[in-house]
Amino acid sequence: MSALRKQNQFWRSVGVQETQISPVDADSLEEAVKQVSLSNSPLYAFRRSRDLIDLKGNFRHLTYQDTDYIVKLATLKKAEMEVNHAIEAAKRLSGTTLFEVVVPLVIPLSDQKCALVMKDMGVTLSEDYEGSVGIFPIDLWVQLLSLLLEKGVEFQGFLPRNLIWKKDEGRLCLLDWEDVFFHDVDRAWSITDMTVFKWHLAWSQMYGIDVKTFLRNEFSSYLTNKKIAPLDSFEKMYQWIIGNSKNDRKIREECTNATYISEEYHPDYVNQLLYASEIGHLMDDLFPKSLSVFYTFATAEIAQQIGRGNYPKFISAMTNVLRCSIHNTYTPESISISLQPVRKMMLTTLIACLSNIEVDSFIRLSQATNLTECRPILNKLLPYSYQQDKGDHILNMTKKLFWSQYYATGDHLIGLRKIVNEAINILK
Repeated sequence: MSALRKQNQFWRSVGVQETQISPVDADSLEEAVKQVSLSNSPLYAFRRSRDLIDLKGNFRHLTYQDTDYIVKLATLKKAEMEVNHAIEAAKRLSGTTLFEVVVPLVIPLSDQKCALVMKDMGVTLSEDYEGSVGIFPIDLWVQLLSLLLEKGVEFQGFLPRNLIWKKDEGRLCLLDWEDVFFHDVDRAWSITDMTVFKWHLAWSQMYGIDVKTFLRNEFSSYLTNKKIAPLDSFEKMYQWIIGNSKNDRKIREECTNATYISEEYHPDYVNQLLYASEIGHLMDDLFPKSLSVFYTFATAEIAQQIGRGNYPKFISAMTNVLRCSIHNTYTPESISISLQPVRKMMLTTLIACLSNIEVDSFIRLSQATNLTECRPILNKLLPYSYQQDKGDHILNMTKKLFWSQYYATGDHLIGLRKIVNEAINILK
């Protein structure tokens, strides 16, 4: 059986009742996984993890023959890539007992879909940052990351949410091998800028300090070439929105700066249901890519205007509106959640808060007990121009938000209009 978890506090706040992990009666693990993967029963919902809010129902939890398993639904293409990466990592790290690379089992569900299955090995470091710092101090982080790099493994997923430290065994379990680069250890190589950014953001949040100094001091030999990784889908969308098709380094810099401001750790998050980074990941799940870009740059603008000390109040407001929205659509008979009303409410809240950046209103939103109490607060924040013409108001907002970065020629509003059109499609 897996290590005990605290029930996810966010789901508890929504009103989801805690249930035991459900046993499955089947002739084989494969049949059990297929049965659970195709089921919409909340008995198999994975809602016990502090660091994973599964709004789309892509995860399952089950017990088979007294062993707990976690199931992730994925495309066969992505699953094969992740498994191949994990196998290669396991080969490279086979000479040390400090690492356990988790290679998931792939069970096909259709021609294109499958289930990635692994034993529930316990809680990740990100489920309890305060507790994790005590058992996984920063010198241990440096030691283990150094060993990875010595083996030529540039694991972008070397983040608290993908790591389980088995203190009694002195071994670190490594999960989720989707993002990794393998290097020839006999030749000099350099960590990419995107890897540095992901490590910097995630580990600074866990340790409550800026770890960039540790990265520079401890891993300077791997930071010599300032290698630029290929732009990801978020950055490519931003690049298209602002019409800059040439300068990848500049695109990377602007996106990472905005993301860091939007998701930077603050001690006040310890007492909240979600951190800024966690709600940012949820908005990535809810919104199309153009609106994900809009969310990141909009929240970075709000953070800069109200200051770091007040920004957690905004995050608390967004978290509470999300909680109220899900509570309004959640049905206890199903894993699935009707996400369109949630998208609409979250986008409305973001637009309202960006339209009138008022800390007192953020506080009132964070204290509302339901959507009925949220709506009047949002209506006061939304200006008359929004009521008259939502599309024109959003277009003007995006102009102000992105104008200083604009490079586009010709129809220079084409990228902004994409944001407007996708927003109107959600708000209608």
